[in-house]
Formats: sequence, C-alpha cells, structure tokens
Amino acid sequence: MLQQAGLKEWLGAEPTSEGPSIEDEIDAVASDAHGNVYATGKFEDTITIDGWDTALPSHGKADIMVVKYTVTGHVAWVRHFGGIGED
Repeated sequence: MLQQAGLKEWLGAEPTSEGPSIEDEIDAVASDAHGNVYATGKFEDTITIDGWDTALPSHGKADIMVVKYTVTGHVAWVRHFGGIGED
C-alpha cells in the first residue's frame, strides 16, 4: 500500500496554496477492469496535477477532486466539485 506522501508523488498532485491551513489529500484510489486508475481526494486554494494543463481552483474551502489515469499513466480527465464551504 502506498503511503500518503508517496501516493501524492505518484499521482503528481502538488498543492500551490501556502499557509498553515493547507488540507490537500488523496483519500481513495481504485482501478477498473481496463486498468485505468481513479484517484479522489480534497484540496484547498489551488492544486495542479502533472499531465493536466489547467490548475484547479477551489470554490471556497476544501473541494473534492477526481482524476482518471489511463492504463499508460496519462491523465484522461480531472473533475472537481465544491461549494463555498468545506466539502
């Protein structure tokens, strides 16, 4: 099992926010029958995902993100959801 820091490094998720209240984490990873990998977690402020051209800004406090990686390790898509509070 990958530890939190190792998983974040493998996924290429790097927070770009600063300060003592950073709450960026990967909560779950799963794969489908085709070998694609899905990761979900939460982030505050803005997060960048290696292989995805657009930084994800949060809509308030912590937002939810889902990333799909292909069997070759490329980012297929990234989604994020949230309101003005902690999600």
